[in-house]
Amino acid sequence: MVRPTCATCVKYKHLPNAIILLNESRSGYPDHYYLALGEMAQAEDELRSLYPRQADIIKSERKKLEKDRNYTPPFMDLIKMVDEYCEECELTPHNPSKDYHKRLERCIRKLKKDPHVNAYAVCKAKVKP
Repeated sequence: MVRPTCATCVKYKHLPNAIILLNESRSGYPDHYYLALGEMAQAEDELRSLYPRQADIIKSERKKLEKDRNYTPPFMDLIKMVDEYCEECELTPHNPSKDYHKRLERCIRKLKKDPHVNAYAVCKAKVKP
């Protein structure tokens, strides 16, 4: 199951964590390598539903790292890519309001009616905080 898209989490949490964990894996904590791969996998999973191309780019870099532990993905370029091409949905737990759950339910109902609609556009246009 694909998790909900959250570009904010990708650029401020998962990719930066991957940088830190990869550095730790090269500084005496070799098992942190697997945690770095996991953070990259989470980043691609969080982009998959709305931004499959960007998710594929992150996955490609993760696969290179899986094949070569000495490879260093261009993390800052990946973060910049997410920042430039993946919009932050206003409807996230990181931007809550008192009627967050009602707004989320309305957004989900709308998306279920037309699965081809851009989820970000629906949430931003119809469900403002």
